[in-house]
Amino acid sequence: MAKFKWSMFSITTTTKWKTTWTWTSYSRKRCCSISVSLSEIHGATNTKVFLRLITFHTFNYSLQDEINRIKKEWNHQLTQISKEHANENIEHRALQDECDTLKSELKIKDNHINRYKKELEDALDRERALEEAKAQLDIDWQKKIDQNQRQEYHKSEDLIEKISSAHEQVSQ
Repeated sequence: MAKFKWSMFSITTTTKWKTTWTWTSYSRKRCCSISVSLSEIHGATNTKVFLRLITFHTFNYSLQDEINRIKKEWNHQLTQISKEHANENIEHRALQDECDTLKSELKIKDNHINRYKKELEDALDRERALEEAKAQLDIDWQKKIDQNQRQEYHKSEDLIEKISSAHEQVSQ
């Protein structure tokens, strides 16, 4: 049974056939009134009917208060969850943006690394080509030196032969 606090209770007679019972409660920070006429009671004592109505009405207000309290709590929790969800979404978006930024930086760094690798490969190719050209140049110079030495040797041989034949001619 619902508990209630009576602040004011009055009986008012308005006509011969109509008596109005009024109960007013200020206990829930609002005013509630119930008025019952004798024609609505039909056979029961006025006091019992009125008390039943008050009990029912108070129980109804207690349920309504409970429903309102639950709705208020629900709305508060829903607001909190929405705020948390919004904060999580904001945090998720910030992390996603940071991740995207890091991915783009990583891509740029990978492009730099690939460019440096290509430049190193090109430099190695140029160095190999220069070493091959140097080796070929060394070979060519060696051939020229050998050829010049042979020519000088042949010139020396010819000169020696001419000198020897001239010496023989003079000695004869």
